[in-house]
Amino acid sequence: MDEIVKITFVRESVEAETRRGTQLSDVMRGAGIPLEMPCNGMGVCGKCLVRVRGKSDEKSVQACTFLVMEDVRVLTPPPKGESLPVDRGRRVEFEADGGVVGTGVAVDLGTTVFSVCLVSGAGETLAKASCLNPQTEYSGDVLTRAGWCRGRPDHLEKLRRLAVEALNGLIDDMLASATADRNTIHRVAVAGNTVMQHIFAGVDPTPLTHFPFRPVFEGPLDVPVRDLRVGSDVRVSLLPCISAFIGGDIVAGVIASGFASTEKNGLFIDIGTNGEIVLRLNGKMYGTSTAAGPALEGMNISCGVRAVPGAVERAFVDERGELAFRTIGNEPPVGICGSGLIDLTAALLRMGILDETGFLKGCPGGKYHLTEDIFLSQKDFRQIQLAKGAIAAGIKILLEAAGGVYGTLDSVDIAGAFGFHLNFESLRAIGLIDEAFQGEVRFAGNTSLEGATLWLLSRKIRDEMVSVARLIEPVELSGRTDFQNAFVRELNFPR
Repeated sequence: MDEIVKITFVRESVEAETRRGTQLSDVMRGAGIPLEMPCNGMGVCGKCLVRVRGKSDEKSVQACTFLVMEDVRVLTPPPKGESLPVDRGRRVEFEADGGVVGTGVAVDLGTTVFSVCLVSGAGETLAKASCLNPQTEYSGDVLTRAGWCRGRPDHLEKLRRLAVEALNGLIDDMLASATADRNTIHRVAVAGNTVMQHIFAGVDPTPLTHFPFRPVFEGPLDVPVRDLRVGSDVRVSLLPCISAFIGGDIVAGVIASGFASTEKNGLFIDIGTNGEIVLRLNGKMYGTSTAAGPALEGMNISCGVRAVPGAVERAFVDERGELAFRTIGNEPPVGICGSGLIDLTAALLRMGILDETGFLKGCPGGKYHLTEDIFLSQKDFRQIQLAKGAIAAGIKILLEAAGGVYGTLDSVDIAGAFGFHLNFESLRAIGLIDEAFQGEVRFAGNTSLEGATLWLLSRKIRDEMVSVARLIEPVELSGRTDFQNAFVRELNFPR
């Protein structure tokens, strides 16, 4: 049996247990301890530096490279304004219905990207994996996919099988990485938007495409395993949805981030292909969703890539007034991911190369080159405008519908697969967040996957998610002239 060691996080008053030889950053993530790691765990940026005290010595180490070999006490840096909620440090364990404790698979069933996590019964992350959603071959947005299924059960089955086959590959990769046995998988939890969850369940999603926009099911829902490569007695659960356009990924997010448990006024924004927004105002919660498109995730962009080594993830104007950028892992640039795209837009606005209408000035061929091969085109900036305009307009209309204004908000929680890597000042510079907001900003990362993980581990948290899904009041934007007007206004960047 692997030796178990104990880690005490002094500042957070949190204790965790793990197998000897586990990477400290994995323990911190599992315990909900905030961790800044912009180099994606490559050990080059030094942002995850902590003090570790063992039996005989004390030293500064990088959490992404340090292996825990004995009981240690860890002192993290003082929390900054942009930190995760402390209450995410709760420790939960599998509550197996039949007394069987094994592993579980958490799934973020994204419109553009699938992310999965293999979790032990003690709540330890054993492996992670991700891939492009193969359904993007048919359309980049879920409503088009849903419409493609209208009257065609074979089309629905095609999309369902694409999702399942992709997940099978990711599960195989994780099991191999963790040297884990498929037969130990006890539960699978799936969080996605409402259309994606319908397709995964093999349920006709076309009622979600037209009035009155009612889901066939809101859940939670256990679905047959069918051709998912896990044991035949494994429970596969879809998380509860709120409405046709606010899915289980958002329910997972507001629980995992701690947003649902606070009493303060604030916004929860999941930046992805669908810009989903939840507003907490005076003790009530309201939710909506906008069709942002995949541009802010690096998709539909000339040189856009996912957050892989070599992707441009940071850009800024240096002391000489020139553009500088950084890639993931400091590798030679291979493309631009979502966080880099937002930074580049903000930097070019600051430099006057991009104007408030989104026009790219003084660039031959309508392209701004970072290198000979990597560039942003005029068309790319139009895609960025459409995405940021949809999200910014959705926020404004949600606030108006609830009788609130930006100035009354205490906090903004920003989630999404690349949430930890975003720069808030860049979000403000491009106008996605209004300058009137002066509260606390917290970057929460992939809360959909984190929430699906919590669903695996705790019956109490599953009950919380069901309750929260019923409490969030949906605000439908489709057909609202005030939303269309706000969207047109928000297409421009701030002056």
